[in-house]
Amino acid sequence: MVTHDAVVVGGGVSGLVAALDLSDAGRNVLLLEAGGMLGGSVARGHVGSLEAELGADAFARARPEIPALAARLGIDSDIVAPRVYQAYLRSDGTNVALPPSLMGIPVSYDAIRALLGDTVANDAKRRDEAPLEATLPESFGALVRQRLGDTVVEQMVDPVVSGVHASRADTVETASILPGFAQHLRTHGSLVATAKALRGSLGPAGAPVAGFRHGMSQLIDALHANCVAAGVSVQTSTPVTAVARQGTLWQIDTAQQQFVTPLAVVSLPAKDAKQLLAGTQPFAATLADSLATFTTTDVTLVALHVHIEALSATATPLGSGVLVTPGQHDVRAKALTHVSAKWDAVLAKMGPQEHLFRLSYGGTEPVPSNDQNTLVGFAISDLAALLAIPVASITVRAARVITWQGALTRPHVGRMAAVGALDATLGTVDGLALIGNAYAGNGLAGVVGRARREVSRILKA
Repeated sequence: MVTHDAVVVGGGVSGLVAALDLSDAGRNVLLLEAGGMLGGSVARGHVGSLEAELGADAFARARPEIPALAARLGIDSDIVAPRVYQAYLRSDGTNVALPPSLMGIPVSYDAIRALLGDTVANDAKRRDEAPLEATLPESFGALVRQRLGDTVVEQMVDPVVSGVHASRADTVETASILPGFAQHLRTHGSLVATAKALRGSLGPAGAPVAGFRHGMSQLIDALHANCVAAGVSVQTSTPVTAVARQGTLWQIDTAQQQFVTPLAVVSLPAKDAKQLLAGTQPFAATLADSLATFTTTDVTLVALHVHIEALSATATPLGSGVLVTPGQHDVRAKALTHVSAKWDAVLAKMGPQEHLFRLSYGGTEPVPSNDQNTLVGFAISDLAALLAIPVASITVRAARVITWQGALTRPHVGRMAAVGALDATLGTVDGLALIGNAYAGNGLAGVVGRARREVSRILKA
C-alpha cells in the first residue's frame, strides 16, 4: 500500500481544482484519472485536421469563480469575449433573434411583444405585476407560467432551459438552476424586473459568456501545470475500483495498487460514486440512498467542418448559434453553435467559405440515431434547414460525433433537498468529499465553487 495525505479520484475540472487546493494546504496529493486525458467534458480534439474544442466552449460571466480561478492560474489575461454575441431561436420554421434574458425570462415586456405579439405580452405584464403569492412554485416552469403565461414558457424559456440543462422547464427546480432567485424575486416584485436586475448590462443574448484565447482546454492545461508544479502526482489511465473506509483511513483500490489516505475526494458522476463507495460501512446505505436521487443525461454533439460556396468565412447568419424550441418538425437538433463565428481563434483556422458548426442532440428528446453516419446526415440536414439553403450546397470537409456520458445533471424539483441530505451525511463521515456537477449543478462556476468548499470542509474537519 502507498500512503498519501489526500487522494482525488477523477481528473475533471473539479478534481483538478480540489487537488490544487489540497496541495496548497500542504498535503501530499495523488490524483487518479480513469481515462487517458484530464479535463472531463472540457476537451480539445480534431474534426478531420482541424483542432477544436469538443466539450464545453465557454463559461458564465455573471459568476466570479472562473475569472478568480484564471487569475490564480495566471491566465486571466487570456479571457476573451465571443466574436459574435447575438443568438437566435428556432420556432415554427423561422429563426428569430433571441432577446436578452435570464434563463429565458426576458428583461422587458417589449421583448415578449416583439417575439410573441401584443396579446401574449399584455397578459404577461398583467400576471407579472400582480402581487406575489406567499408560497412560490418550486418548478421553474410552473413559476414562469404563473407569472408570464404558458406561451412564454413554451416559446422562450423552454428552449433556453433545454439547451443549458437538457431538461424541460416544468421539471427543473428554480433553486437549482438560479440559486437565490426567489429572494431576488421578493425584492424586485416581478420576474421581468428580477431578470433585468440579475442579468445587468451584459448585452444581447449570448453575451453573458466568455472563453479563453486558446479555447476552454487552456484552463485544463493551466490547472494541470499548476498541479504538477505544486507537487501533485497525476496518474491517468488508472481506473479506481473501490473506495472504502478502513479504520481512520480511506483505502483506494485500482487494478494495480492500493492507496491509503486520511482524505478522499471523489469527483465522479453520482452513479459511479455510488458503486465505488458500496463497501463503505456503516454509512454505505445512507450514502447510496442519497446518491440514487441524482440523475444525469448524456449529450451527443456532431461537429461539422464545412465549405459553403455562398457563405464567406466571416458571415454570421445564425449569430453565435440557435436554440431550437422543443417539438420542431424540421430540425432534430436541440441547439446549434456556429463555432467559427463565435470565436476568433477558430475563425483564424478557417479557409475561404469554410465554417465549423456544432449541433447537439439528446436531453429532452432521444438522440435520433445510434448510427454515427446517420446522425451526421441528420446534422447536415438540420444545418441546411437552419441556414435555409439546399443540402447539396454544403460540402463536408470533416465530421465527428462525440457523446459525453453523464455530462449534465438533471436539476429536477427536489434536487436541492437531495444535496442537503447528502451533505448532512457527508458531515458525519470524516475525510470524504463528493464533488462534481451531480451535486454542484451544471456550469463550471458551480463545479469549481463546490470543489473548493468541500476541500475546505474536510481540511477543517
